[in-house]
Amino acid sequence: MNYYSIQNSRDSSISSIEIRICSSKSIVKKSSRILPNGNIVGEIKTAQTMNYKTLKPENSGLFCEQTFGPIKDFECACGKKYENEFIGFCAICGIEYASSQVRRNRLGYIKLVSPVVHIWYLKYISILLDIPLKSIESIVYSTDGIIFKNFFQKPKKNQILKKETFEITENLNNTYFKDSINLKYSLHVQKNIISYLKNLKQAVFILKTKQDQQLKYNFSYLYYTLNNFYSLSYSFQWEAKKQWNTIIWFFKYKQRMKENFIKIDPLQKKLNDEYFEKTFLFGTSILYCWLKYFDYNFQLLNLERQIRFTVFEIKEEIKELSGILFSYFFQKQQFISFQKKIKKLNWKKNKVFRRLKLIMYFRQAKLQPKWMILSSLPVLPPDLRPIVELGSNKIAVSDLNKSYQTIILRNLRLKKFYNNSAFNEFTEEIRYTKRLLQESVDELIQQDKSKKNNNISSKSLSDILKGKRGRFRQNLLGKRVDYSGRSVIIVDPELKLHECGIPLKMAIELFYPFIIQYLISFNLTKTIPGAKHIIHTKASFLNEIIHFVLNNYLVLLNRAPTLHKLGIQAFKPKLVTGKAIKLHPLVCPAFNADFDGDQMGMHIPLSFESRAESWKLLWSRNNLLLSSMGSPILTPGQDVVLGCYYLTSNLLDKVKTYIKPCHLNKKGENWSIYFNNLNDVLKAYNQNKVNIHTEIWIKWSENIMFENNSLDLRRLEVYSGKFFRFQYENYQINYNLKGYQLSQYIKTTVGRVIFNSLLY
Repeated sequence: MNYYSIQNSRDSSISSIEIRICSSKSIVKKSSRILPNGNIVGEIKTAQTMNYKTLKPENSGLFCEQTFGPIKDFECACGKKYENEFIGFCAICGIEYASSQVRRNRLGYIKLVSPVVHIWYLKYISILLDIPLKSIESIVYSTDGIIFKNFFQKPKKNQILKKETFEITENLNNTYFKDSINLKYSLHVQKNIISYLKNLKQAVFILKTKQDQQLKYNFSYLYYTLNNFYSLSYSFQWEAKKQWNTIIWFFKYKQRMKENFIKIDPLQKKLNDEYFEKTFLFGTSILYCWLKYFDYNFQLLNLERQIRFTVFEIKEEIKELSGILFSYFFQKQQFISFQKKIKKLNWKKNKVFRRLKLIMYFRQAKLQPKWMILSSLPVLPPDLRPIVELGSNKIAVSDLNKSYQTIILRNLRLKKFYNNSAFNEFTEEIRYTKRLLQESVDELIQQDKSKKNNNISSKSLSDILKGKRGRFRQNLLGKRVDYSGRSVIIVDPELKLHECGIPLKMAIELFYPFIIQYLISFNLTKTIPGAKHIIHTKASFLNEIIHFVLNNYLVLLNRAPTLHKLGIQAFKPKLVTGKAIKLHPLVCPAFNADFDGDQMGMHIPLSFESRAESWKLLWSRNNLLLSSMGSPILTPGQDVVLGCYYLTSNLLDKVKTYIKPCHLNKKGENWSIYFNNLNDVLKAYNQNKVNIHTEIWIKWSENIMFENNSLDLRRLEVYSGKFFRFQYENYQINYNLKGYQLSQYIKTTVGRVIFNSLLY
């Protein structure tokens, strides 16, 4: 299981938190406590919770007061209270005098008869051992086993071994024998080893039938000792620092009837410690035997070197095949076959890279891979999985308690089978009970998806932690604070850059105390209930009070996730209708927000310091540039760009076939519209006399710059006795009869005039 390593926590100030894999020894150490009388408590031995008569926790149960602490503050189960400071526990019931708050942080543990695999790390075990995930699952759930294949038999004799398999006995895996296989082909053999080999009761290889024993072709003990036979997996090979003369590879087969399994652990006796009561021939113990060889200081380092060499070989092979593929002319079938080989090598390279990355992580973090297998299961504090009385003889029990009870009952059942001599490792009862124990631990940590689809409402530890309603996002990250609200955002381009629209209902709820304060200070009421009555009845003058309050405060808008400092900005609230928060479109890129249903939280800074920081640091007008690159953050989005294009485009010129001019004289001819200034254009637009795309001529007194193609003279108009006009494509100039310029007009659209008025 994972645990929290908290550093520098003496002064109740946490400086750092590290989440990593915890060993079984650490679980027992953190969950056990030594009482003043010398008793060690912490292990949960029974599945009982509360006594149905006394409603008190059972000893050594899931709610044991000796393990987790007293239910009442400084009071034991006998009813005695803490009086003498020199006596820290009750001598009768053995309960320590402490605060009931300790039941929220004290852990317990369940000592498992058979080790189980942590379901979160099942995939990583498969990657580390380079064994398919399905094969690992079959071993974990006791459906398959591991056997040796006899490579020392002649090919004709191997057919007989398909029916009757053999096993390497425990004598082969003895420590003395292990030490004797490193003699470097020396003829000098110690006397104790020779005497040990002569006193063996069984042969190294044991074949079950007489016919097999007659046909067997085996080596003597001395020959075996002097020629260094090793037994290891092909998946775990690395560069040999010594010359290996013979290697016995072992493989995995589906279990068949009358098939014997091996004890693959050379350090067999070391498994019989306080965490493993027995030695197993199949199941999770096999994985533990493999993983415990991977020490991060030596074995993982050698394996990392070997994998790096393998990666180099694969890259060179891919490079060679790619050179052949593009250097010669092949037929279609040959070309496809080469492509398949390269694709297969790339897949193999990615697989090796994943394994290398995992090994490097274990080495850098100084973690032991065997910690992914649990021999002791931690139990959460009881206050985090309570039993609550609902009244009318009804109680609510946490789902975790049921999961823990299932684990304890199946663990006790497996222990009874081992204590009974009628059962051994090959019986279906033990195999099935092991599988049930593994499944119950899996359901505690992470519930199966198939059971979730069956409308089973029980929650696992993963369900409690993950998701929007999980412990992290709901309780740790999603804080509930006063003077805050949340609503959907919509766009409002009429707002200023530093403004945001706040609905009336939200404004009343957020600024409720301030509105009451102003109602009393303006002598509109004398009591708080009277002010509340005015607010609930929504008096006619209430909006004026709300406007007055909003003018004196800024609000903070936040959109999750807050990835940088621009995720929280301050705006001046403006009262709007509706139920949604309105926002200027140009401030949306800073929040990474759009208007497809996004929600934002609104907060009110209360203290003087926070309000000062809001005006100086968080105000949206002061956050126009990205602090990381210095580039502008107020970039127009797609809707703004499209709106500007539509506003400034001249659709009457582009679609003359479909849109007819709307301004015609009596004869049906098109006539031009002239304006003296920009304000007249805006007035005509507001009076619906012209539309956005209407072409107009507007008087312009400043300098004009046009493209070269606009300088071609289109028409010369002479008005008798008054003036004459030079008309070009986009502008026209009027001269008097003496040649002095009277005025000039430029051709534009109403939309461009509106766009110009917004910019200047």
